[in-house]
Amino acid sequence: MTASPIDASSDDFRDLFEEAPLPYLIEGMDSRLVRANRAARGLLGLRAEEVPATFGHTLVARTPQGDGVLQAALAADRAGRETRGLVLEMRRHDNGRAVWVERFSRPSPDRRYSRTMLVDIGPRMQRRPPETGAPDSEAAVTAERRRMAREIHDTLAQGLAGVIMQLEAATGARSGSLAAEADRHVERARALARETLAEARRAVQALRPQALEDQELGEALRAMVRQRTAGSAVRADFQMLGVSQPLPPAWEDHLLRVVQEVLANTLRHAGARVFHGQLRFDPGTLRLDLRDDGVGFDPDDSSDGFGLLGVRERVQAMHGQLALASAPGRGTHFAITLPLPPAAA
Repeated sequence: MTASPIDASSDDFRDLFEEAPLPYLIEGMDSRLVRANRAARGLLGLRAEEVPATFGHTLVARTPQGDGVLQAALAADRAGRETRGLVLEMRRHDNGRAVWVERFSRPSPDRRYSRTMLVDIGPRMQRRPPETGAPDSEAAVTAERRRMAREIHDTLAQGLAGVIMQLEAATGARSGSLAAEADRHVERARALARETLAEARRAVQALRPQALEDQELGEALRAMVRQRTAGSAVRADFQMLGVSQPLPPAWEDHLLRVVQEVLANTLRHAGARVFHGQLRFDPGTLRLDLRDDGVGFDPDDSSDGFGLLGVRERVQAMHGQLALASAPGRGTHFAITLPLPPAAA
């Protein structure tokens, strides 16, 4: 029997998970491993057939942050809260050797599973200087770790979310006997899965996003917004105003990822009908405005998830200012103002 397009796209999704360049786990709320990709199995010394019988907590030897911190992180998982930066000494399943990792975890919306990324910090721990050692070296390692975590979130996590949205739309279309529309969603999911895997690999290697290798910033932003909203209920547009000026490559990378993150939140959480983006060049200033007409939220009652934290870090890296305006039922507006660098001003 020939596999249906949805089944075939699910295979693509599993391939994306399996080939992801960083260790990635799906854990039950009792810490039983549901799935571990190739990188995770290699790091933890697990064979594929051993994964379903393994409980993640049994591989944890200790955390230098204290048992209380570990228990609090596990309690946060069960309560449906995100945890970041938990340093763990784990033991390989096959030989018991120590493996140092930093754990980033986000429970699924239904709180049945926890999606966990592990960052191997073994080399960092081995090179760790004594108390009187060089702090600059440790700071550089920390900065690189944060860059890696941010880039993987902005590529792999966002890409997986986009694939899931397209597959859900395909399933809905097929249940309504709209076969042609379902096939279009499946093809978008496949294309996004391939693009996401390629971008995650480029992020690990500290390469620029492929979109910025092939296009100018404005066209890359318009194309990304068009691609990510295709087949959704959101009407989206992106405008460039003013006289475009050359920007540092790192700034272009940051701006692309910021728009990607805000748009992803609009699609996943806002229930919006309209998304509008605008990048405006003024004398000595660059302004990025991103708006939706969704359900909004109270910023004072919302803790920063890793995505919003990444947006703030990217804006700070460009020496800019971020203003976030939102309220329940009134949509959300991100306003980012950047001083143009000397080469562009």
